[in-house]
Amino acid sequence: LPTLVSLGAISSFTKGVFHKYFTKVSAVVVILLGALSLVNGFALTGNVIGIDAPPIKDNPLVNLVDGKQVIDMNVNGLDYSPSAFTIVKDIPVEWRIDGTKAQGCAQVISVPNLGITEYLPRDQVKIIEFTAKENGIIRFSCSMGMAGPGTFIVVENKAPNRQAKQETFEDTLANGETQKLAMEISKERGFYPNTFTVKKGVPVELEIDAKFQLSGCMGVMVIPNYDVAHRLTLGKSTLTFTPTKEGKSIFTCSMGTPLGSFLVV
Repeated sequence: LPTLVSLGAISSFTKGVFHKYFTKVSAVVVILLGALSLVNGFALTGNVIGIDAPPIKDNPLVNLVDGKQVIDMNVNGLDYSPSAFTIVKDIPVEWRIDGTKAQGCAQVISVPNLGITEYLPRDQVKIIEFTAKENGIIRFSCSMGMAGPGTFIVVENKAPNRQAKQETFEDTLANGETQKLAMEISKERGFYPNTFTVKKGVPVELEIDAKFQLSGCMGVMVIPNYDVAHRLTLGKSTLTFTPTKEGKSIFTCSMGTPLGSFLVV
């Protein structure tokens, strides 16, 4: 609105050839502002023009704690960091948002598809809880659609398969052999699963099945605590290491973006 008022005021003082060119420039500016407003309006309704499912590198670590998917996100100005998450359908989500550095309309976060609109306090972390009931993409933004936008990619609950893998893992530990794990990388689910529990001192063999060719920093998987770097090729490859320290060890891309973790017990 201030921009339109300013254009109108300046236009009233222009004359001749300059007025002609100024009018054309003003028309272009008004069209651009209209397009931006349209995009923001779609964001408020949960539909963002021109935004597809986010790339894998934007899918950060989601921790499963006490039966909940725990997500941490920061708001810096009008930006969300991280801005895209892969979550599992029908499993409760605990969304922890640090909005102490949020500015303007970003102090309010809105998830239209879930009926969520919450104020982000400046002195503490805001916790929002919800459960996604359908597969697909859920978008979130500020109250005016200007921040972010951010996305949740909701995937099918594969809990029964995970349980079967866990039983195999326990059998492996009982035999004192190599801990054999499996992980798939796909555009639909990202790095899945992305959390593993392993035993200290027992060698780990992680079979990685990349369904498409990763590029850039995502082409290399790194375990910083063990100085391990593994190139991710199309198809299956195996990463090996021996955990020697109890606790959580993350794995990242070559630029340090967290992708998942190993819990060493």
